[in-house]
Amino acid sequence: MTRVSHPRTQFIRGAQSLIWRMQTLRFGASASAAKRQAQILSILFIMSFALDFKGSEGGTVIQYVMAIVNTLAFALLALQYRLVLPRYGLMAFVFWGWCSFLLVGSVGAFINDVPLGQYIRVIYPYVLFVEGFLVAYWVSRDWRGAETVAHGLVFAAIISFLFTVWWGFHFSGQALQTIRYQILSSLTPFLIVYSGFRLLFLRRRRARSLAILAMCVSITAFSVTRGPLLAVGFTGLMLLVALIWSFFRSSSLSAIRMVLRASIGGVLLFGIFIETFLIIAPETLQRWSQRTFGDAHLATFWTRVAAAVGQWEQLSNNPVGWVVGQGFGHQYQYAQSFASLVYPYVTANTFVQPMWYPGEFMWVTPLYYGGLISGTIAILVLIFSTVYVFRVLVAMIGTRSWDNESIWPLWVGVLGFSTVLGLGFTANPFIIRLSAMFLGLALGVVGGLCPLTPRGNRSQQKKQTI
Repeated sequence: MTRVSHPRTQFIRGAQSLIWRMQTLRFGASASAAKRQAQILSILFIMSFALDFKGSEGGTVIQYVMAIVNTLAFALLALQYRLVLPRYGLMAFVFWGWCSFLLVGSVGAFINDVPLGQYIRVIYPYVLFVEGFLVAYWVSRDWRGAETVAHGLVFAAIISFLFTVWWGFHFSGQALQTIRYQILSSLTPFLIVYSGFRLLFLRRRRARSLAILAMCVSITAFSVTRGPLLAVGFTGLMLLVALIWSFFRSSSLSAIRMVLRASIGGVLLFGIFIETFLIIAPETLQRWSQRTFGDAHLATFWTRVAAAVGQWEQLSNNPVGWVVGQGFGHQYQYAQSFASLVYPYVTANTFVQPMWYPGEFMWVTPLYYGGLISGTIAILVLIFSTVYVFRVLVAMIGTRSWDNESIWPLWVGVLGFSTVLGLGFTANPFIIRLSAMFLGLALGVVGGLCPLTPRGNRSQQKKQTI
């Protein structure tokens, strides 16, 4: 009688065997022409919105050019890969579940007469998420392609960070308190986690990693924005839980050494940055103290709640909206009952003027746009993807591969997805085109490299025996 192991055991064993194969894999001197073409197109796709910027109302020529380059690169990649779509497992649920959300939200926009410009502006980042997922899923099924995507993600984040800082300071001509959002890229949390990870664990190219980390932390400190730090904390919490999980499963002391290394190194780096700001910019620490411990931090929280409650009140008053939602780009208002809690930091006009851009709380907006059914499916896509990435993280830590350069693209996907998703607790990554696309790309890298379903593992084994 054949003994069938538990699906969780199959998952962990499949992940460990895949990671060990990655570590011993060697490639030939050159790739085929088709693979080189796919790598070039994937780079164009990833870099298309690296020069995107905040603070501009409506579309500009630059943004239209970026959208055209992105669309053409995706179309050519789809033709080259013959539009192969995931057919089973979580990756299929991610694609088809998100497409159903886009379809139902579009029907809701048509029924509720949403202006075309608002509809396109709001739905486009959600479309970029699934496009980025497919591109990375296609290209990352080849290990060299996964390296190309990972390099593209890192360089796109660096370019976006530098360009956003330059654009905000050079073109605005306003005070730092006014442009603090315009100088902060949405991918700054990823750069903080990525550079800190390379500095503490990979221990390679320390000077460059330290320089990137110092720049990102400095701009975050000057902007006095807590969202990136919360996203970094969410990723750190995932790593800590995965370490504890791995320790209790294997009773390995290496996990404890990793925790100690990260804790000591993180405390030292934090102390150095704090001392630097005490000397260079003491007024920045005063602004941080006011926003963190004063009444301003409550205003930030309650405006998120007011937007979420306002969307829910409008949705609940429309019976048709329960099924098809209000549609992408539909207007809403902040809930009036929270106006007294945020005054005088938020003016009363904010609670009476209609808004049509996505709410800053990511986890309620899908219900407003797609209704209770498809909106719930979209939320489940994000939740199940987070669990999936966490399980891959546990498998990597279980093989003690955190300091191994050979699986670097997989680390980029895991860290990139967790940090950008962590922004969803204080901001909405789907407001910005680059962060939405980056979230899909990071998930596609993990899904392309680790199709860790029982059927996926069997199909890979069959391919290897042919």
